[in-house]
Amino acid sequence: MWAAAKKRAKTKGLAFSLELSDIVIPERCPLLDILFIANKGLGALPNSPSLDKIIPKLGYVKGNIQVISNKANIMKSSATLEEFELMAKNWRAISQKEV
Repeated sequence: MWAAAKKRAKTKGLAFSLELSDIVIPERCPLLDILFIANKGLGALPNSPSLDKIIPKLGYVKGNIQVISNKANIMKSSATLEEFELMAKNWRAISQKEV
């Protein structure tokens, strides 16, 4: 995870100042509350741990990373917080309607 992030940072011209000890993998994804399952060598699964830049433009620096599930990271990379909030509000309203 550390080495891959370092390579991505170099390729994308992002800051990188992490040490291995900066990457702490919790038992569960803090965003989706799913149990992490490492899939060593077989590619990432939805519940594989994934290194996330909290504020992407800051790069991989201390205080700007968290380990979340690959599923959460993919979702987070394609929408803003405001879009997620709007989607959740609308999804909730639609799902509560009687069919």
